[in-house]
Amino acid sequence: MWVSPLLVFAGTFVTAALTFMGTVIVKRMSRRGEFAAAAKTEAEAEAVRQQAADADADRDLARMRDTLEMTYQSLDRMSARVKGYEQQITELQSLADRRHAFVMKQVEELRVDLEGTQTRIRDHRPWDRRVAEIARRSDPDFPEPPEL
Repeated sequence: MWVSPLLVFAGTFVTAALTFMGTVIVKRMSRRGEFAAAAKTEAEAEAVRQQAADADADRDLARMRDTLEMTYQSLDRMSARVKGYEQQITELQSLADRRHAFVMKQVEELRVDLEGTQTRIRDHRPWDRRVAEIARRSDPDFPEPPEL
């Protein structure tokens, strides 16, 4: 059978054109697949990064909670010690108040005793002078009474 060269050329051309178009279509489709695969890979990588970040945040949060708990425990211990110190201060203040009252009572008693002594000395001076005058009558060298 005789086939016209034009027909052979046309068949070859159509076959080549279809092959070319098929190749272009397959490449375009594979690019879309590659883009989809790349997007999927990127999304998976982002999910892994997010999980790692979430795990880090959870660890940080746990450490912060532990630190906060230790801080609260320290504050509780310090508060208990402060209450103990406040009680000691109250007891010492009470003791100091009692001692102060005792000392003030002693000072007042000494003041009263001193006033009494000063009164007796003042009242005794005329008597000392009188005795010295009488003593000089019999002994002219009798000294003056000492100053008190």
